[in-house]
Amino acid sequence: IRDRDMNAFQLAGLLYLGAAVGVLPLILASARRRPGVRPRQRSHMLKILGAIVCGGFLGPVFLLLGLNVAYAASVAVWLNMELVATAVLGTLLFQDHLDRNGWIGVGLALCAGVVMTLSEGAGGGLAALLVSVACLCWGFDNHFTALIDHLPPSHITLLKGIVAGPVNVVIGSLTPGMPSLKLSAMALALGAVSYGMSIVFYVMAAHHL
Repeated sequence: IRDRDMNAFQLAGLLYLGAAVGVLPLILASARRRPGVRPRQRSHMLKILGAIVCGGFLGPVFLLLGLNVAYAASVAVWLNMELVATAVLGTLLFQDHLDRNGWIGVGLALCAGVVMTLSEGAGGGLAALLVSVACLCWGFDNHFTALIDHLPPSHITLLKGIVAGPVNVVIGSLTPGMPSLKLSAMALALGAVSYGMSIVFYVMAAHHL
């Protein structure tokens, strides 16, 4: 999607709104089987807020800004920095443990990002910085999400979508130009699958690990 079609904030917002729409049938189905769950402690609310801000608002915007100045293949490799950020944050702040083989994997991922940055030339540094900031945000999001074990994965995805989605869309709409209905519908559909279902599967795995 080109800048003149839709800016990064609008696309990030629509993708997360699509995620909320995608998981809504799962939530409605589960609501018939058991009553809804609500966080009862202030610490739970802070973790949910952290996951929404870092993972639903900041991370996607920085990623899309990086995609505007680099090839998607390069950005895909730089996204391995999420692994690096999650490992380092886990060791420093969240009392996680990583063995020698784990640190070797982190080092190789970092080396791959450096190689791709050099191959992109002058523009590679800016793109790598933007994507690395996104990965740092998602590193925090990963830890917050793993600690929110009292909410089902679909509920966490819905919260990210209904909060971060509209905020990003509103911010993106402050600049001139609005995406067409067709393009907006395509972004919502893409978000339902690429964000909605993927986040649900990720949160399920995070809770088990």
